[in-house]
Amino acid sequence: MDEDSEQGVLLYYKYVDLTEEQGAVKEWMQNLCQNLGLRGRIRVARDGINTTVGGTMAALRDHIAGVERHPLLGSGIDFKLASSPGPSSSQAARETGFDSLAVTVCQEVVALGGSTQMDLEELKEATALHVSPQQFHSLLDQSVEDSTKETVLLDVRNLYETRVGHFDKDGVRLVDPQLRSFNELRAWLDCQAAALADRRVLMYCTGGVRCERASAYLRSKGPAFQDVYQLEGGIQRYMEAFPLGGYFAGRNFVFDERVTVAGGSGRVVGSCCMCAAPHDTYEPRCRCGHCRMLVLVCPTCASHGLDGIEILCELCRRRAQCEVVHNGCTASCRNCQQQDSGGPAHSSQCRCVTSGSPPRQPDLHTKQPDLQPQPGSRLRILCLHGFRQNAHVFRGRNAGLIRRLNSIAELVCVDAPHTLPFLVKGSPQQPSPLVSARYGTISFRLWWTLQARVEGQSCTFVPTMDDNQYLRQTAGWAESWAYLQQVLRTDGPFEGVLGYSQGASVAAALCAHQQLCKGSADAGGLGWQPLRFAILCSGYASPAAEHRQLHADAGGISLPSLHVFGSKSEDGGISAVDSRSLADHFNPSCRLVVEHSGGHYIPVSKAVVTRFNSFLRQFET
Repeated sequence: MDEDSEQGVLLYYKYVDLTEEQGAVKEWMQNLCQNLGLRGRIRVARDGINTTVGGTMAALRDHIAGVERHPLLGSGIDFKLASSPGPSSSQAARETGFDSLAVTVCQEVVALGGSTQMDLEELKEATALHVSPQQFHSLLDQSVEDSTKETVLLDVRNLYETRVGHFDKDGVRLVDPQLRSFNELRAWLDCQAAALADRRVLMYCTGGVRCERASAYLRSKGPAFQDVYQLEGGIQRYMEAFPLGGYFAGRNFVFDERVTVAGGSGRVVGSCCMCAAPHDTYEPRCRCGHCRMLVLVCPTCASHGLDGIEILCELCRRRAQCEVVHNGCTASCRNCQQQDSGGPAHSSQCRCVTSGSPPRQPDLHTKQPDLQPQPGSRLRILCLHGFRQNAHVFRGRNAGLIRRLNSIAELVCVDAPHTLPFLVKGSPQQPSPLVSARYGTISFRLWWTLQARVEGQSCTFVPTMDDNQYLRQTAGWAESWAYLQQVLRTDGPFEGVLGYSQGASVAAALCAHQQLCKGSADAGGLGWQPLRFAILCSGYASPAAEHRQLHADAGGISLPSLHVFGSKSEDGGISAVDSRSLADHFNPSCRLVVEHSGGHYIPVSKAVVTRFNSFLRQFET
C-alpha cells in the first residue's frame, strides 16, 4: 500500500485563548476536515483546542499543514501522527466517534472538575516542567539512588486506561487515583494532597493534555508541591522513544478507533474482570452494568454468553462490599469514597473490610438536631431509585446529571428496604459462583411489591416480569414508609426529594403526607424538616388504595414540583400518560412539566439540565 493512502490517526492539543473566536475556529476546522475526508472528534474550547482525527496519512499531513498556517493555532503544537490498522470493530469506531466527524464548542480543553479554573496565564505559570521521554526515563533511574526524597509516579488517567498499561519501575511507587473520569481528579488531589507533599512527582497521561491542568493544580497547593514534572508528549512519545518498552508495561489506551496500542515489553498487565485470566484488550466492548465504565472480559468468558448478566467493574464491586459492611447504608462510608493513594494500586476490596473497623452507623431511633442549611451551601436532595434498582445503580446511570448539578445540589441516594430475589427465567434461584462473581454482592431493591400469591410466599417473589407489573405493586408500603421516615429524621435535613419511576411515586406519597401535616407550626408535626420542593422523573400515581386515598385527602399538592418524563414508551417504561397523571396531583400554579422526546430515563441534554438548574436556583439560601 502506498504510504500516503495508508490509514492513520492524528492527535494534538494547544492551550490558547479562543474566547472570542470559538465559532470561527469551529467553522474553519469543520471545513478543513470535511475537505480532507477526516473523521473523529475536535473540541474547540474557550481555552484552546483538542483534536483526535483519522484518515489517510496524506490527508492528515495536509491537515497539519493547514493548522500550522492558522494565525491562532499555528505555532508550538506537538502533532502526534501514527499509522492505524483501522478500527478494532465497528462498535469501537462508533463509540469512539470515528465513524463520523464531530467538531464541538465547549468550555474547556479538558475538564479537571470544580467550579473555577485557572486562566491561561496562570496555567502557563503554574504547569509543571515538561521533560522529554529520555529525561523522564533518567529521572526514574535516579529516583532509586536518591535517598533524600521519595519519588512517586502519578498516573492521571482513568481506571480503564491504567488497567491495560502503566509505568512500572522497581523502587518507585505508582499512584493510581482510580478515576472513572478526569473531572474527579481535582477532588482526589484535594483529599490526597498530604500523600504527595514534599515528594518528587513524575506525572504522565496519554498525550500530555491532562498533565498540563493536573500538574498546575497540584503545584498551586503551595511550596510542598513544586517538585513536579510532566512527561512531554505523554505515553505515546515515550513508546516511540523506547520501542522495546522501557519502563512502560502493557498497552497504551487511546481515544480513537484503535482503542489500545501495544507496547514493546510484551507484558499483559490487565486481567479479565470475571475469571482474572491475563487479558488487556477491550474486545468485546463490555461495560459495567451500573456505571457503564469499560471492563476487561476475556474471549473465554465472553464465549459463555453475557446476555442478561450485569458485569461489575472493580469500583462497583468495592462499593458493593462497602454496602454489605455497612448494612446497606450507601451514604456513610467516606473511607471508600476517598481512596487511599498509598494503598494497593489494584485493590478492589472495600477499605472498611481491610481496616476491620467500619464507621459506626447512626442510631435510626435517635432524633438528630434540626439543622438548617447554611447560606451558600448546596441543596441536599433525597434521591429515591426505581424498581429493580438500588442507590448505586441510580448513581451510576445518572452520573452525568449528578455531575452537572454538582455545583448547586448534593444528591443523597438511599436504598429501598425490599430486596428482589435473583431470577433465572422467571424463577428465584441461588446464583451460581460465576454469576456471583459477575454481580458482586449488590442486590436489587424496590419500594413496594407484588402481593404474595401463595400462602407463606415472600411478597418480593416475582415469577415473571411484564410491562404492567408496576400497576400491581401495592404491598410492603408499611415497611418502606417506616424506613423512609427514619432516613428523613436521621440523614436530613433535605431541601427536596427526587424520585425516579417507582421512586417518583414514593416521593409523591411523601409530598401528599406533608401536605396533610401542613397545619403543623414547625417540623414537629412531621418529625423532620419539611421539604421545599419535589422532582419527579418518569413517575406514575401509585395504584394502592391507601395512596389513592392519601392523594384524595391531600388535594392539589402545593409544594413546588418539577416533572420530567419522555414521550416514548416503546422501551417498556412508564408511559407519558401515567407521568402526566402523577403531575396532576400537584397544584398547576407551582408545578413545571418538562416532556422530552426520549423514553424511560432522565436525560442530560443541555435543554433539560438548564430546566433542572433554573428550577433549583429559586431554592438557594
